[in-house]
Amino acid sequence: MKKRYIVFALVAVCALCALCACSTSTSGSANLGNDGTAEYKNDTITITLAGNETTGYAWTYSIDKGSVECTTDEYKAESSSVATTGAPGTQTYVFKVSGATEGKITFTYARSWETNDDDTTCSIEFSSDSSGKVTSLTAIS
Repeated sequence: MKKRYIVFALVAVCALCALCACSTSTSGSANLGNDGTAEYKNDTITITLAGNETTGYAWTYSIDKGSVECTTDEYKAESSSVATTGAPGTQTYVFKVSGATEGKITFTYARSWETNDDDTTCSIEFSSDSSGKVTSLTAIS
């Protein structure tokens, strides 16, 4: 009788471990400075950056390496009852990662018609496993 309980307990523990292993998700975040954040969950990286497109400045990105695709590129002005020139907003990028890769994405805040070595930049480096789940993300200033 005791053997039966031990076998049942072992089967239950193995089933629980298998269930947990199948449903694991990865997530995390990093601070990009200048009111910016980078967050990841499974195969998705979301970047949020403070900006102000009404002044001519805008965020752009370049994928320096890695198997990643931008699925969302959206600027949203701060909501208020009165539209104000110079009012801040938020730039949001969503990237989907494919397969095992190591990547780097650089963001630049600048006016497109000006060339300036002092433009604001920030970067992230990330890596993912064979299923595309992001396993690490680091902000680089």
